Amino acid sequence: LGQPGNAALLMRKEIRLDGKAVRATAFICGLGYSELEVNGRKIGTDVLDPGFTDFSRRVLYRTYDVTDVLRPGANALGVILGGGWFNLATPDLFAFERAPWSASPRLLFQLHIELADGTTRTVVSDDSWKWSTGAITFNCVRGGETIDAREDKPGWSLAGYDDAGWHTAVAVARPTGKLVSQQHPQIRVTESIRPVRLTEPKPGVYIFDLGVNIAGWAQLSTRGPRGTKITLQFNERLKPDGTLDTGNLTSHTYGRFQTEEFILKGEGDETFEPRF
Repeated sequence: LGQPGNAALLMRKEIRLDGKAVRATAFICGLGYSELEVNGRKIGTDVLDPGFTDFSRRVLYRTYDVTDVLRPGANALGVILGGGWFNLATPDLFAFERAPWSASPRLLFQLHIELADGTTRTVVSDDSWKWSTGAITFNCVRGGETIDAREDKPGWSLAGYDDAGWHTAVAVARPTGKLVSQQHPQIRVTESIRPVRLTEPKPGVYIFDLGVNIAGWAQLSTRGPRGTKITLQFNERLKPDGTLDTGNLTSHTYGRFQTEEFILKGEGDETFEPRF
């Protein structure tokens, strides 16, 4: 597929159903991370799927019931692919960026549909799918994300979207690991935490204190001129002047680490949060 600048990839396909679906099951393995959308709706509440494995030995897939989101007539399938541990963008102490399985993101997908008239249909990942990039112009499980709202593609996972300028998907080699159904508990958002304190130790530099250590990410709502870039960094300590102490961030990762970059579209209130 290619992965321009370690951008997340958008993949889509439209299908037409001649009747009501009475049962529809989707099987998806999107490496390194993936999110499935059907008719503009994210399927499932899980994040950072599939789980991390030695992809040369074992690769996990997810199963979803998508019966309720399919409808007679035109439907759209969409998948967002991030690098995850399959394609680490930032070098680290353990050289995961040079792992033997490392490759551009890829998708294995199958949708089995049973219609009310008793007929069945199977949709698979093949060269009838199309791909492009969107607002996530850089993603790395260690390095963070750059989200450029100016590059957003509203409606890309809806039927009728104009994908004439998108690229055609191509068949690529699969990882050598055995394909196995994912069985471990999923990663999910369990709580939203609001900062307990906000300071401005330097003009234009803001410190948000959550009051606790977390395993999670930041969601930021803001507004500003088009092209404004906001940079977020994270750590547990402050310098004597009240700014963030990032001195220990290079102990395992070399280069960009735990950094979010949000670039504004400049159209009123905008909300950003990373996916991968």
